[in-house]
Amino acid sequence: METAPLVQIFSTTPLRCRETVAALASARGLGVEFDSRVHEEADASDVLELLAERPEMPTLICAGRRLIAELLHELDVRSGDESSPRCQKGSIWVLQGRGLDVDQAEYVSPNEHAAAPQAPRRLAVLDLGSTSFSMVVVDVTPDGHFEPILRQRLTLRLGAHSHAGGPIPEEDCQRAIEAVGRLRAEAESVESEALYAVGTAILRDSSNAADLAARMCEVLGQPVRLLSGGAEARLAYTAVQHRLGIGEECLLAADLGGGSLELAMGLGARCDWTASLPLGVTRLRAELVASNRLSSAEIQAVRERVHGLVKACVDGVAHSGAIRLIVAGGTVRALARLARTWRKKADRSDLKGMVLTRSELYEIFERLESASDEMKLAMPTVQPRRADLMPIGALILSELLEVLDREALVVSDWGIREGIILEALAPWPDTAALRS
Repeated sequence: METAPLVQIFSTTPLRCRETVAALASARGLGVEFDSRVHEEADASDVLELLAERPEMPTLICAGRRLIAELLHELDVRSGDESSPRCQKGSIWVLQGRGLDVDQAEYVSPNEHAAAPQAPRRLAVLDLGSTSFSMVVVDVTPDGHFEPILRQRLTLRLGAHSHAGGPIPEEDCQRAIEAVGRLRAEAESVESEALYAVGTAILRDSSNAADLAARMCEVLGQPVRLLSGGAEARLAYTAVQHRLGIGEECLLAADLGGGSLELAMGLGARCDWTASLPLGVTRLRAELVASNRLSSAEIQAVRERVHGLVKACVDGVAHSGAIRLIVAGGTVRALARLARTWRKKADRSDLKGMVLTRSELYEIFERLESASDEMKLAMPTVQPRRADLMPIGALILSELLEVLDREALVVSDWGIREGIILEALAPWPDTAALRS
């Protein structure tokens, strides 16, 4: 039975219903809508009233068996000679007609639409960033489950030796080319079926970025996609929204990288606004900090740079005071891991959804800045490759909260790499939520 493309998707409020249609909504570029007439205890008449308001719009409704059975009864849908329609858990009814007059009805049992299981897809994403080149390899099952297979990170700090708009030194170019060769070999060693390579701030800002990207393409045997700031922000937004299951509410997603700070704002799955600011941790350290220990003047310079650029960016954007701020990126994850060790010993919470307050961020900054290099590296979870960048990250994020007049942010353990995977899979898992 051929069907018209979906225009709207409604779900009742239980999480299981929302998760069932989340990936389908994303693949179709739609949001999962909520209406007071579509809820777990709703009457069929309420739902029919909603459908009658938009009779020509192909609609999907995800609800429990009781409500679906009542709707089918009201629409006079039968299963062959049976007096009442079949409605097994996990089944699907496809109804066609004009308005609320049903001409054709097809019942798809849970066994039928699950009869031909697909094998997991093994995908690799290579993120060529200003601080490091990182790769994640995951198996994605047909129901959307992400199973991590391999994570690899090579710290290069290309952004530390390249001034804004200037060239990446040839020595660093050689290290970058060697790094992508190593990462490609790693992806092939675990038999990844596809590798997606993307370049972020350092590769779009440097004067010799196109030449370096072409040289890396030769090593990888495929193109390197140079992301615009807007594309990077949208990918982070998609990853954050999926990972934390944000429904129809206002969301501001931020991704703090080595070369830039991406911001994206929207409602639920719909991203409406993006911005990319030159406020990455590696960039600000290279441009504003002269030694391992920040002076008062340098601290002030970092704060003023962040404050000025963020304020100018968001002042003209209408946003609600209730908007959720969720931050992704390696730096915020490193800060969250450290903060977690300084909390109560019983705190073993996941980074996903962890809350970091403005006061905590500033405390992290002060404790790191007052410590010697040896003391920093002795702190739990602090890694040598990030030890000198973490104070800058804490300053950037605390100032971001200051400008936005918020007391806390939420941490996402998914970011641009997972956004690339979600984008690649958009037409694939078609019926279930992507989850981990």
